Order: sequence, then C-alpha cells, then structure tokens
Amino acid sequence: MSDEEHHFESKADAGASKTYPQQAGTIRKNGYIVIKGRPCKVVEVSTSKTGKHGHAKCHFVAIDIFNNKKLEDIVPSSHNCDVPHVNRTDYQLIDISNDGFVSLLTESGETKDDLRLPTDENLLKQVNSKSDSFITIDSLRGSLEDQENFIVFSLIERTRYPYNYPAYDPSYLGLKNYSLVEAFVRDTEAIEAKILYPPASSINVSRTIWDMYFNNLLPVIAIEGDDGNYQQAAASDLICLQALSKRIHYGRFVAEVKFRDAPSDYLSAIHAKDSETLTRLVTSKTVEETVIERVKKKAEVFGQNVTLSEASKVGNETKYKVDPSVVSNLYGEWVIPLTKQVEVNYLLHRLD
Repeated sequence: MSDEEHHFESKADAGASKTYPQQAGTIRKNGYIVIKGRPCKVVEVSTSKTGKHGHAKCHFVAIDIFNNKKLEDIVPSSHNCDVPHVNRTDYQLIDISNDGFVSLLTESGETKDDLRLPTDENLLKQVNSKSDSFITIDSLRGSLEDQENFIVFSLIERTRYPYNYPAYDPSYLGLKNYSLVEAFVRDTEAIEAKILYPPASSINVSRTIWDMYFNNLLPVIAIEGDDGNYQQAAASDLICLQALSKRIHYGRFVAEVKFRDAPSDYLSAIHAKDSETLTRLVTSKTVEETVIERVKKKAEVFGQNVTLSEASKVGNETKYKVDPSVVSNLYGEWVIPLTKQVEVNYLLHRLD
C-alpha cells in the first residue's frame, strides 16, 4: 500500500496522540517504534558500548507495518523514542465485491463493508490466493457456541434480581408510551439488526424476540418481588436481549453460507417464493437436537451453586440458578425456530 493511503503523523494532533514516548534502551525485538515518521515493527536491535560522551546507542532495524519497507535508526539508549499505538483486529472474510471492496464479519456479528482491497500487487495476490478462506459453516459454528455461553451467563446474571415490575410499567417514569426498559433500548439503540445482504434489510425479528423475552422467558427465570434495583434489572434485560438478538440474526450469515455452498439447491425455491421448501432445506434435526442438549448441559454446569456442603441440593436434586430445562426449551421453542425464520426470509430476498 502506498504511503499516501496510510499517512502517519508521529506528533499529537487535536485528538488523541497516535504515539507515546518510550526510552530507546527498553525497546525490544518485536516491539514498535516510529522511524522517519513511519510506524514500524522492530526486527533487530543492538546496543553499542558506552562511548566517550557517556551514551550507549541503540541501532534499530524495523519494518514499516503498512508497506513492509525496511528502515533503520540509531538513538542514544537514554533518549525517548516515539512508539505508535498499534491495535490489531482480525475479521472473517465474507466476500469480495466487483468494485474491490471486501465484506467482513466482526467479532460482534456485524458486517464491515468500508474497506477496499489493497493496491499492492503482492499483497493482493496473497488475499486472492486465500479466497477459499471465506466464511464457512465451520467458522460460524465456533461463534455460535461462544454465543451459547454468553446467553446462559446473561440469563444467570438476570436471576440476581427479582422481577421488579415497576421497571416495565410506563407510569413509573411518568411516561405513557414506554417503560424504563424501553427507555434503555431507545437510548442505546440496542435492538437493531445489522444486515448482510442489502436487499434483505427487512430481515429483523427483534419485535418477536422482545415479546418472547418479556412474555415467556423473564417470568420463568425471575422470582416474584421488588428489590428496587430497577436500573440494574433493566440493564441485565438489555444484555439478554442483545445476546438473543445477535444469536438469532446470525441466521443471515448461516443462510448466506448455505446458499453459496450449494446455490442450485435453493434457486428454484427462491424464485418460487417457496418458504416451506426453504425451511426444509435449512433444517437439520440432528444439529438442532445436539444444540438443545448442549445448551442444557451448559446451563447445568454454569448454573450450579458451588458450596462445600450439601445445602445446594434439595433432596437428591441440584439447585440451579437457571433451570436447565428452561434454557433447552428457549432454544427448542424460540431460538432455533426464529433463526430458521431469519434464514428463510433472508433467502427469499437473496436474489433481489
């Protein structure tokens, strides 16, 4: 990539500084340094003996992190050097468009579509040679399993508070239209589905998730009562809603991968707007049963009250913070069916 595309100023601007000072003698191999205004990774460093003026000198050999050019510098070991703030973020490659932009999947499950392919020919060849590393079912599976963990932990966290009815009563805030919990959502814009394929922008079941959570799930995980911690309870509800929404809307990515793996299996049903056939194509009973059994086991493991006595047991039964059957039913009756609904609706718009 050219220097113009990645201009780097070593001095602070009106915003946060891009560098910080570090004594030259403390910078090691594989560390970072700014040389001639460029952010570099140190590949070799040597220190000379103290000279007649009393200063040992450090000789740095480094590689520009943007263009791979080799740069060198010699600095007295007691002097400060500019060191760049370097953050590395890994994305899963989804697609490369005809105009050279890449579609990437972030850790949060959203898409990032504002990066263009590099213009450096060698780097471009490396990217194209790895085009078979686009997002796959296997790469999605790990993320989905991690999301299971987060959902279970989020539900366990919500059980710390009783139902706290006033948090869901619009009159508590003196408002007619929405409650404290709804105010949380409005302020954070949390329930917003990010889309993978632009024409499918209507693929959003957040309202259904909202209704399911408050009408079906919350009443069975939260005990009756009011401890006055309305804000904490609302924040915990929001975390649960975000986790469930993210997991369910991941169906768009799953549907995209399935379509790319075997487009001929889906084309006729998509053209015919045949939702029933598409539902059958995206359904795997074996996988669904495995997921339901796995989340139930996770709820059992994560949700036990660990003590040194038998007090955590009622008779021969272990007490759980969240009933494992509630979690398995959540997946069987809501998460998996809603995910398939998202998959099917996404596929129906895939050729728009």
